[in-house]
Amino acid sequence: MSYHRHLILALCGVLVCCGVVATNASARELPPVVEATPQVKSGQPSRLSLDARVRKIERLLESQALVEMLMRIDEQQTEIQRLVGLAEEQAHQLEGLRKRQRDLYLDGDRRLRELEKSVAGMSASTVSVVQSGAAAGAAQQLAPPGGALSATPSASMANANDSEQETRDYEQAFALLKDGRYEQAIPAFRQFLTKHADGKLANNAQYWLGEANYVTRQFAVAAEEFKKVGTLYPHSAKLPGALLKLGYTYYELQDWVQTRQALEELVQRFPQSSAARLAKNRLQRLKSEGH
Repeated sequence: MSYHRHLILALCGVLVCCGVVATNASARELPPVVEATPQVKSGQPSRLSLDARVRKIERLLESQALVEMLMRIDEQQTEIQRLVGLAEEQAHQLEGLRKRQRDLYLDGDRRLRELEKSVAGMSASTVSVVQSGAAAGAAQQLAPPGGALSATPSASMANANDSEQETRDYEQAFALLKDGRYEQAIPAFRQFLTKHADGKLANNAQYWLGEANYVTRQFAVAAEEFKKVGTLYPHSAKLPGALLKLGYTYYELQDWVQTRQALEELVQRFPQSSAARLAKNRLQRLKSEGH
């Protein structure tokens, strides 16, 4: 009985020894375990983790800045479009005002000429009747018995023909101006002034020649043409308007001294005219602009 017990105990000891040897062998054969994450001290983030977080924050800030910049660009583009639309609208309104002003000038000139023609027609009829009566009386006194005087063209008829031709030439040039064909109206008025320099409509033609150059922005030429109204036709009804447009022309040329001189002359010589009121407004504008 004791023999068997001693044998069992011996076998158990052998098995235990074998297990220890196997365990030590396995421990020597397996490689050491290396942790994937670096060892850090307790409570302190690693340098790698901190750099990653900084880069992430920088990317977020850059994205936000880009979005804000794009929003500002979009707002500026919207504002620019609004301002462009406003400028175009104001330019359209200004052009409409200029056109209405030219139409008023043209209509006033047309009415004045019609009045002048009607008055001239009445005067010519009266003179013709008087001359006809006087001529008839003289013919009765001077005519030989049974005979008659031969009819000859009178000077008044020649003058009437010249006046009609002058009116037709003026109407042709004026029609070009009224239709807005300024480039054609300029040589037409020049030709009229060459042909009818002493005509009754020459002062009007001289004014509209200056106006046609002003509208086409040939300001230096326009200034010379407006000045001729006062030089050649000092008693013309167009003189106040010519002085006003002369001041406007010098304003476009940025010649402030000449602008003020022309407008002040207008106010002094024709204080009750509508042109004088416009001249005062432009003088006030000069003052406010510091010229």
